[in-house]
Amino acid sequence: AQLSRQDQIPGESFKSHDVIDVYVYKVENNPKGVNVFVSRSHPEFIKRIMEQEIPEVFDGTVEIMSVSREAGDRTKVAVRSHNPNVDAIGTIVGRGGSNIKKVVSRFHPTRLDAKTGIEVPVEENIDVIQWVEDPAEFIYNAIAPAEVDYVLFDEDDSKRATVVVPDNKLSLAIGRRGQNVRLAAHLTGYRIDIKSASEYEALEAEKAEAATEEVVDEIVAEDDRIHRCKEDEHEREETRTTIRFMLMFCLEVFHVANGVDANACAHKADDERHDKRERINIKTAGAHDIVRASDLEDERAYKLDGRKAQHPEPSILDAVEDNDCTDD
Repeated sequence: AQLSRQDQIPGESFKSHDVIDVYVYKVENNPKGVNVFVSRSHPEFIKRIMEQEIPEVFDGTVEIMSVSREAGDRTKVAVRSHNPNVDAIGTIVGRGGSNIKKVVSRFHPTRLDAKTGIEVPVEENIDVIQWVEDPAEFIYNAIAPAEVDYVLFDEDDSKRATVVVPDNKLSLAIGRRGQNVRLAAHLTGYRIDIKSASEYEALEAEKAEAATEEVVDEIVAEDDRIHRCKEDEHEREETRTTIRFMLMFCLEVFHVANGVDANACAHKADDERHDKRERINIKTAGAHDIVRASDLEDERAYKLDGRKAQHPEPSILDAVEDNDCTDD
């Protein structure tokens, strides 16, 4: 097995024949044999140790959802319980922190004391976080122990979030050399930006001002476009008038060149149109007179027929009867 320097916990040292716990994370086959890569700094190493030390984790009552670790210094563990009667965080921590102490005792990091110049043992800090399905609440829990005001997600990037914290909690949320926010980002799978409340308000004010300026620019541009349209229409009307005068001038020049008086042509055309209208009026008046005369003849014939009906003309038989009566 190969235990490289990067897979060791900083501050740990081993001697020959020491028995240590490791996590096997890769196995490779090659012509020379099998290479087994082991680690003590891998995040999954914490999970396997908890499965050995905590029965509820081993039997699946409490599940470890994710682990974010900076070996030898600090670790964040997200857990949840599959039994509503079992508290996931309390189970991992144990009575008086007994379970956490069992896990930490499996590591042996040391650091050099600057005052005494002696290597002193240190304990890796383990934060246990409640895992929830809601990403905003999960990020809220992961930033602990800092307080959080808002968790905002980026519309363009679904895996980016901005966390707003009170001004006096900004350094705690970021952590030493950015450790707290870095571990929270690895634990949740989100890229997290930490901002103070005052910084966030100033940023929002700038965005609002920029949005206002954009709206004003759009209104001004639209107003300019309307004015340009009006000016273009005025220019088009002036162009029409100019073309109209130019055509009239060209027509007059044409008539002069051909020896024709333009005014005489215009008067002649007007006279012809007037004569045409007169002929149409005369024809229309004649048609009305013909219709009126026909109506008068019909009316006169009707009156004659009426008089004949009242005083019929004597027939030949009536004349013969009158002669017979005379002879008698």
